Amino acid sequence: MRNGVETADNTTGPISNPNFKPTKPPVTAPLADVLAQQQDYMTLRYRVALGMLAVAPALIALPPRKLDVFSFGLAGCWVYSLNEVVRQTRGQNLAYALGGERRVEAAKKSGAAAGLGGWRGDDVIRQHKEREEEGKGIGEMIGESVWDVWQQRDKRKLTPEEEEEEERPLRERLERYERLEKERREKVAEEVKEITKK
Repeated sequence: MRNGVETADNTTGPISNPNFKPTKPPVTAPLADVLAQQQDYMTLRYRVALGMLAVAPALIALPPRKLDVFSFGLAGCWVYSLNEVVRQTRGQNLAYALGGERRVEAAKKSGAAAGLGGWRGDDVIRQHKEREEEGKGIGEMIGESVWDVWQQRDKRKLTPEEEEEEERPLRERLERYERLEKERREKVAEEVKEITKK
């Protein structure tokens, strides 16, 4: 105490102050209170999600009606809110509520029945191991995968000859195409000459 005023300095601890009383440790809330607060929070999230299910499409529909970042943001909020409502009412995510679980099980069953293994990941892992055994690096594997997607090889049904043709370098394919096209034109020209002679 200086000049009748208490000061807050390092000398006011338990050693220098005989009247020092330590503060009590913070009291934790009972478990029932914590659970009640958690339930209130979940109820609030549910009600806000329900509100956003109505408000987000209304805001998108208001003029000016344009497709911009704001619209995509509101659409994302709407999907998130729908997921929240479905999760709290059904206890599962939106993807499973829309039949994702049944589709996955059906695909596994049908794939197993057809002898395919059921999961496409098995094919991917097998191809990855084959490429590793061939001595290809990860960059080459990624490049090949990107090229396969670019060529849409999974969606098209190619004969072995067509697959072999696609494996050739582009220059060879172009030369072959030009040669075949030239032969076709010559054949058409000969047919036209024969027709005009008659």
